[in-house]
Amino acid sequence: MNLSNIIGKQIYTIYEGEMVGTILAANFNYDYKRVIGFTIFNKEDDEFYLPISNIKSIGDFVIISNKTKLQNNIFQTGSPMYTQILDNDANDCGRIIDIDINNSGVINYYFTSNSMQVKPNSTYVRKDFIYYSPNKVFISNYKPRSKKVDPSKIVVKILNDNESATRFIPSKIQYNPESILGRIAKGDLFGFNNEIIIKTNQTITKKTIDDATKHNRLNQLYYIAN
Repeated sequence: MNLSNIIGKQIYTIYEGEMVGTILAANFNYDYKRVIGFTIFNKEDDEFYLPISNIKSIGDFVIISNKTKLQNNIFQTGSPMYTQILDNDANDCGRIIDIDINNSGVINYYFTSNSMQVKPNSTYVRKDFIYYSPNKVFISNYKPRSKKVDPSKIVVKILNDNESATRFIPSKIQYNPESILGRIAKGDLFGFNNEIIIKTNQTITKKTIDDATKHNRLNQLYYIAN
C-alpha cells in the first residue's frame, strides 16, 4: 500500500466506537527502511502517536482496538519524502514522491519523480541525499584518513559565558506557507465547527492558507498538500 493513500485516513476504535483522529504524518526508523508509526490529530487538533504495531487493520479507514493504543509521547523523526536519490554512477534517480509499505511498515519500494522503483535495501541514507547502489557499500571505507596533529600547534580559545551564550543560541526555523501555493489537496481539511477549509483535489490558494491559519490547521494543510 502506498503511503500517500494512508495519510489523511480517519481512525476508528472498536471498543469505544468512535472516530478518534486522522493520520497526519508517518514516522520512520533511523535508516528509512520501515514506517514505525504515525502522528495523528483529533477534532480538537491535539496530536497523538500511533505505533503501527497497534493498528488492527488499514483499508479505506484505519481500525484500532481502543483509545489506549494512542500514545501522548509525540516525537518527530526524519522523513525520506522528497529526498534526492543518486546512484553509484552519479545519475539522478529523482526525488522520492511516494513509498510502498507492507502491513508491518516495512518499506518495499521508494517511488521517485523519475518513474523509478528503488529498493530500500540497496540505499544508504546520507545527510542531504540517499545513495543508491545495487552492490553492497561500506560507507566507512570512504571516511577520510586522519592526519597526525602536532599538539604544540593546537590553539584553544576559551569563551566567556556571555560570548558562548550568544554564539550557541539556535535560530528558530521559519516555515514559509507560500511554498504550498498552487498545490493540490490530497484530502478534505476542516476547521472549527467542521467548517470546510479545502476539499480533496482543490488547489491551495492564499485564501486557503489564511483560513487554515485562522483555524490553527496550517500544519495539517501542509501535510495534505500534494
